[in-house]
Amino acid sequence: LKGLLLELNNRLLESPELLLERPATEGWLAVIQIMNESAKSDLLASSMSFSDWLSHRSRSIQKVLESRSCNEKGIPSELLES
Repeated sequence: LKGLLLELNNRLLESPELLLERPATEGWLAVIQIMNESAKSDLLASSMSFSDWLSHRSRSIQKVLESRSCNEKGIPSELLES
């Protein structure tokens, strides 16, 4: 899959919980312009719906976050150590 990264959601650095709490509105990761039209069609024709994929990814991310030591905003402590 080839594309151009247009924008990153920097709000997730301050509020990573948005990824799970509001993934469709404020918790988005990035805006990517897909360059390959056939890849775009393949993504749209995928057998897994976006909501199913999002639900699966949310559960996976939640498990990772629960297994880490985080500050009050949910930022993993290893990201704060520098």
